[in-house]
Amino acid sequence: MLLIPQDPDDWNAGREDGQAGHPAEPGARDRLSYISGWIEGESRTPRRKRYTEEQEHAHSMSTDNPTPKPPRTIDERLEGLTETIEIIAAMQRDNERRFQENEKRFAANEKRTGEIMEGIARLLHVAEIHEQRLTDLEGGEPH
Repeated sequence: MLLIPQDPDDWNAGREDGQAGHPAEPGARDRLSYISGWIEGESRTPRRKRYTEEQEHAHSMSTDNPTPKPPRTIDERLEGLTETIEIIAAMQRDNERRFQENEKRFAANEKRTGEIMEGIARLLHVAEIHEQRLTDLEGGEPH
């Protein structure tokens, strides 16, 4: 593992800024040390709530329907999950059916492609025979 030497003073300054919640402003000589210290300090800082409960509720509303929805009971939530699972299961069955149909089509196309290749090989053989015949008729010199 490659270790990059870092300036401990710049690292500590970055860590202190990160813990204090200050934005990273690497004005230090060793910017890499400062930033790695800042990341370490910022990662150890407990997170503060960004929104009040009212703001959080406002952010959770759908943009299509700005009217807040009343809280659902556990039974309503379970019913919604059940419906979602049933929809996903139906989609999976439909995809499996389509996949099987595609498998059949691919097999048929593969068979047709093989037949076409055989036909081309036979035509090539006929063309070679005709080329040889013309060469023989013209005195044995190929074109």
